[in-house]
Amino acid sequence: MRRRHWQIALMAAVCAVLALAGWTVRQHERTLSQGQIVYRQLNAADPRALMQGDYMALRYTEEESLAITLYYARDPLMPAANMPQFAYFRLDTRRRATLVGWGETSQVAAGLLALRIRYRNGQPTLGPNAFFFQEGTADRYAAAAWAMLRVAPDGDALLVALTDEDLKPLGYNHF
Repeated sequence: MRRRHWQIALMAAVCAVLALAGWTVRQHERTLSQGQIVYRQLNAADPRALMQGDYMALRYTEEESLAITLYYARDPLMPAANMPQFAYFRLDTRRRATLVGWGETSQVAAGLLALRIRYRNGQPTLGPNAFFFQEGTADRYAAAAWAMLRVAPDGDALLVALTDEDLKPLGYNHF
């Protein structure tokens, strides 16, 4: 290829990457502004990472039981690609989520919410797994009991805040 063709190919690749990044940001902004607010209960979490700064590794109460249930419910001959793609939750009057099942579609009955299952190292995860905060402010988040999420209709979830037992946001929040 001549030099001019390489330049055109490079510019096309850069434009494609920028378009994809812009589309992703737009989708996340839509989820943050229009997604359903849902509270998911947290297990104990681990703060701090030397390379990443201060953060809290989030573990949700349902994830361990879901992993065990899916492991034993799965046919040993079934490929991992056929694992369920969504977890279904019932919301109480305060919008706290309780796991009630799983399946292949984000379309659910009234009163239920579908949350996309992501698989990391073969284990199912049900939402963002880390919360980053400013160095030196870890004590603000020590009482974290619930994660406040915004969930899009397609089941994708974004972490908005950590809350205490009474669902009061901890630290600084801009929502």
